[in-house]
Amino acid sequence: DITARKRAEGALRVSEEKYRMLVEEINDGFYVTDSAGVFTFVNSALARMHGVEGPQALVGRKFSDFVAPEMGEELGEAYHSAVQSGRDPGVINGQILRPDGTRAFIEIKPAMIAKGGQIVGSHGVVRDVTNRKQAETEILQRLNELEMLYQGGLAFSRLKTSKAIAEKVIDLLDQKMDWHHTAIRLYHPESEIFELLAYHLPNRNGREEHSATEEQLKSMQWADQGISGWVIQHDQVVRSNDLKNDPRYFETFPGLQSGLYIPIKINERVIGVISIESEQPQAFNESDERLVITLVGQAAIAMDNLTLFDDLQRSNSELMLAYETTLEGWSHALDLRDKETEGHTQRVTEMTVKLARAFGLS
Repeated sequence: DITARKRAEGALRVSEEKYRMLVEEINDGFYVTDSAGVFTFVNSALARMHGVEGPQALVGRKFSDFVAPEMGEELGEAYHSAVQSGRDPGVINGQILRPDGTRAFIEIKPAMIAKGGQIVGSHGVVRDVTNRKQAETEILQRLNELEMLYQGGLAFSRLKTSKAIAEKVIDLLDQKMDWHHTAIRLYHPESEIFELLAYHLPNRNGREEHSATEEQLKSMQWADQGISGWVIQHDQVVRSNDLKNDPRYFETFPGLQSGLYIPIKINERVIGVISIESEQPQAFNESDERLVITLVGQAAIAMDNLTLFDDLQRSNSELMLAYETTLEGWSHALDLRDKETEGHTQRVTEMTVKLARAFGLS
């Protein structure tokens, strides 16, 4: 009579099917490996995470086959150490490289399978944390951007020349965003030429190299040259990912592939342009564009304030000169009234000033 055995086998099949269905339905990846780290079972979620068609594409292969190259040694040591000691390695963080070249950030929670006191394999849960990592990266980038804008706002108010403000803009972009090949040019509408205000390029250390670089950048000086000229003429932002094939591009240095060009404006008047170019394709996005627009907007306000201050000082000097000239004119008019008292008004003024100083007046 094998009824009990058959019932037990049936119950086992039901239980196995239930847990297999549970493993297949969860969003996290699940795997089982042998002692060599070769997959003997994976669920559909793990296959999707790896970007392959179905679990069978992973079975028979090692997990290390899919780990990003720079993470392979670190993950391998963590797993090997856990296998050797039989201890719980905790959560392991890593990256996997998919067949299409994209990556996924993952967290692995492995556990060792022991039999007869020996480690015969492992099983574990794998969670895709790519979205979380991307969100963390974006948050850090936004914090850097806010800090850069804050520092820019503080610095611009203390600087005394437009050139110093432009150099500070480039310094902030280089420090916070690691951007190079940056130039800021002022536009002179009366002559329709550009004035190179500040620039930064990588690996230019010597005086001769700096001089050569400056001459190359100054080679673009007319407002109808390059994408910068187009930006001035059309008052529009340009974000180009293929500079070589852009008919507006004026090459100053070879090997540049993408660029971001933004007009510097005071109210609705364009006073210059900032050009940021990179050797990497598609180096700039909408977030970068918004950041630079905000930063150069701050810089433009500071430059405008300097111009207004200079104009005010010049007007004040002209007013004082006119006031003194008027007083002298009145003095001469009084002297002309009577030749015998010529110079009397000026002498009285000088004596008055001496008397005031004797009394300690300002």
